Amino acid sequence: MRSQVFEFVDVSSGSEGFPLRSSQGAARASSLLQLALVSALAAVVVVPQFGLAGYALSSPDIRQSIFGSPLVAFQLVAAMLFWVGLFAWPLRGLFARLTWRRSVEITRETVAVSDTRPLGDSQWTAPLSAYTGVAHHIRSSLSGTRHELVLVHPDPRRSVLLMTAEHVSDADVARMTRLLGLPQVAATELYRLTKRKSPLPSPRAWRPQAA
Repeated sequence: MRSQVFEFVDVSSGSEGFPLRSSQGAARASSLLQLALVSALAAVVVVPQFGLAGYALSSPDIRQSIFGSPLVAFQLVAAMLFWVGLFAWPLRGLFARLTWRRSVEITRETVAVSDTRPLGDSQWTAPLSAYTGVAHHIRSSLSGTRHELVLVHPDPRRSVLLMTAEHVSDADVARMTRLLGLPQVAATELYRLTKRKSPLPSPRAWRPQAA
């Protein structure tokens, strides 16, 4: 589960608590600010590199010396790709964080999740009985601490963020566990990787072959 992507969770529920619906996403103001800062830094660092490359290719003497030495040409191309990749990766993550929206609906039997992203939407469902419990997780960052309640699944990709707040009390945890009919589990369950062992092939009896 990539709960760090979602910074707000708008929760609504029925008269008896079900269905429990939530709309999740990143805070636009902070995400846009980070995207603008990284983009500006990338422009300051990468654009001059392309300017120098264009000047070098437009100069016959420099172009001849570059193409005359394949090793030098390779080093220049590798350096350009390094700087582009250095900024492309965080920009890609920030853009995905800004545009990713998730809708969650929890009933007494199932958990249904719908993700909306620029490259396509996806949906999946899982039985509520497949979840192990509710974890109270405290996330620390440069901006402070944030409390989260997470519905924990043995497959971390199926864990679902239930709520976020500056503080989550024991009463909030008890109310959520009582509503879902699941126990409270340790926050370390969010980081536990399940290892599935493939069954070993059954041994075959050795039979001598006739000559």
